[in-house]
Amino acid sequence: MIPQVPQIMCMVASAIPVPPMAMSFATFIMPKLFKDEEREPGKIAFLISFIGS
Repeated sequence: MIPQVPQIMCMVASAIPVPPMAMSFATFIMPKLFKDEEREPGKIAFLISFIGS
């Protein structure tokens, strides 16, 4: 680890929630493009994007 460079961890921490947030927004904005079994994980991905993991 490089404790002198906290910007690296800042970039990583801000990039982690992006994919689940994008998935959740896609399922909310265009639900007709997804099957029912694909929309349910979109709701959960919304919560996961706030947790950041």
